[in-house]
Amino acid sequence: MIVRPVSCDFEITFNAETHFRYINHRGGITDRRVISRRLLYGSTEYYPEPQWLLECWDLDKNDYRTFALKNICVPG
Repeated sequence: MIVRPVSCDFEITFNAETHFRYINHRGGITDRRVISRRLLYGSTEYYPEPQWLLECWDLDKNDYRTFALKNICVPG
């Protein structure tokens, strides 16, 4: 049985454009436009503690970026 949320303020759809506000490792806040590629559990040089990460193609930077899920806020 699949349980679906009654309401959702934000949803990530893979291989589709997504918008969100992000707080980076230095505390800077930016609005991001990305195409989500994969969800993984691990660490990066900026986030050494293992955690959930979202790997995306950043449409504004024209490059791949990895975002810590805990730092994604309500869409910008």
